[in-house]
Amino acid sequence: MEESKKVRWSVFLPMALLLTATVILGVVSPTGFYNVQTKIVDFAFINFGWLFNLTVLFLIFLCLYLGFSKYGSIKFGGPDAKPILNKYTWFAISLTAGIGVGILFWGLAEPITHFSAPPEELGIEPGTEQAAVFSLASSFNHWTLAPYAIYVLSGIAVAYAHYNMKLPYSISSTLYPLIGKRAFGWVGSFVDCLAMFAIAGGMAAVLGEGILQIGSGIGHLTGLETGPG
Repeated sequence: MEESKKVRWSVFLPMALLLTATVILGVVSPTGFYNVQTKIVDFAFINFGWLFNLTVLFLIFLCLYLGFSKYGSIKFGGPDAKPILNKYTWFAISLTAGIGVGILFWGLAEPITHFSAPPEELGIEPGTEQAAVFSLASSFNHWTLAPYAIYVLSGIAVAYAHYNMKLPYSISSTLYPLIGKRAFGWVGSFVDCLAMFAIAGGMAAVLGEGILQIGSGIGHLTGLETGPG
């Protein structure tokens, strides 16, 4: 337990500098920051969208296999381990951590967007029954099995490495069966930095959506203009 209280400076310092630089860039030049970010995201989806889809599909089937095979009976922490949380509490944490504010924003915005403006490549007429079916199908795909397959596999890997293999509580520990002690060197630090930056970015995006939605609601009720304040 004492090890978890130590600061990993090889991860903390690069992360602190990277996040500080990102925040400063976003405040000083929000338009430029948005344009650069948009280009990176567009490049990733246009060139690697097929890989994302195939990977998620593979992870869904892998989760089903692990759940219904002999591996599904493995206990984290060993055969005598007892859960700290009951199933209801664990489900509530998993639901809110996996979906959170995002479902409040995109749960309404996404189906309406697809219903009113479906992708031109599909040849679907906006506002039709076909557009409604597509909008709901897309929303169910994005908010059910697909994202949770990613969360579950990530959680399983970290939990097994930490509680069963007694390795440090970090993303890089999941690499130990593949690359051995190198997982705790610069390779592991790089992976942990990348993972933490992704987590920070994801949290910032979700909290930002929530703040925009709350601000818009307050503006609608009170007439106050939305803005940084």
